[in-house]
Amino acid sequence: MMQEETINSLSGYIELVTNISEEGFNFYRGQDSHIKHKLLPSLLRIEPETKNRVYSDNCDQNFINAFKSRCLPHLNYLPKNEWEWMSTAQHYGLPTRLLDWSQSPLSALFFATENCNFNYYEGDSSVVWCLNPTILNEKSRFIEDYTTIPNLSEENENFLSNLKQKFGLGANPAGQVYPIALIHPSSNKRIHAQKGVFTLFPINSSPLDELEKAEEFLVKIIIPSEVKLEIKKQLFNTGITYSNIYPDLDSLCKDIKFEYNYK
Repeated sequence: MMQEETINSLSGYIELVTNISEEGFNFYRGQDSHIKHKLLPSLLRIEPETKNRVYSDNCDQNFINAFKSRCLPHLNYLPKNEWEWMSTAQHYGLPTRLLDWSQSPLSALFFATENCNFNYYEGDSSVVWCLNPTILNEKSRFIEDYTTIPNLSEENENFLSNLKQKFGLGANPAGQVYPIALIHPSSNKRIHAQKGVFTLFPINSSPLDELEKAEEFLVKIIIPSEVKLEIKKQLFNTGITYSNIYPDLDSLCKDIKFEYNYK
C-alpha cells in the first residue's frame, strides 16, 4: 500500500519531507486536487467524466512538428534534439509527454495551495506527490547507471538510442514501460526558479500512481482544503511567493494583492 500522509502546517510538511528525502524521495509535484488530476502529462490526460483520452496518439508527433514549423521567430535558442524541442514546447503550453516536477518541496507546496478556493468534489484535497527518481529509473531497465538522473541534453549515443526506441516521438512500445525521471538545463527563468525536473512517459502509459509497485517510488501528501490558505500565508512569510515561483511583473502584482488581503 502506498504511503499516504496528511499535513496541517508548513512546519509539519517540512518535517515530513525532510524525513522522506533522506530515503531518496526528492522530486515533488503539487496539485490542487488528488481526485481530478492523475499523474499523467498533459498529452495523455483523461477526462474525469468520460474516462477518455483528451488527445489522440498522433498528436504526439503532429504537435511538435507544427511547433517546429512556426516557433523559430520567437525563440532565442534553437533546441538541438527532440527532447529539447519537447521541453521547450512544454514550457510554452503545448501538450507533451513530459510531466513537470520540482526539486524544491516548498515550490511543490506552493502549487498545491496556490488556488485556495478550488475543490473538484466536496471533500477534495490538494496533494504533493513525492517521487524517488532512482527507484523509478531502475524499473525502466535500459539505463546503465540508474543512480544518476539522466540529462535531456545527454550526448551518450547508447542512452539516446534506447531513449528514442521507447520514448521517441511516435514510438508506441508494447507492454508496460515505466516513465523515466530526467533533468534538463534551466533554459528559462521559471524552470530555474522552480528547480524544474521532469518525468517522460511512453505514449501508452497509465497514470504513474496506478502503475505496478508504485508504492515503491511514490509518497502521497494530502493538504486538507481547510488549511490551504493558512499554509499559503506561511509560505508567503518565508519568501515562497508568486514572484519567487513565477519571476515576472504579473506575479509581482499578485504578491502585492495577496499581501494587501491577508497580511
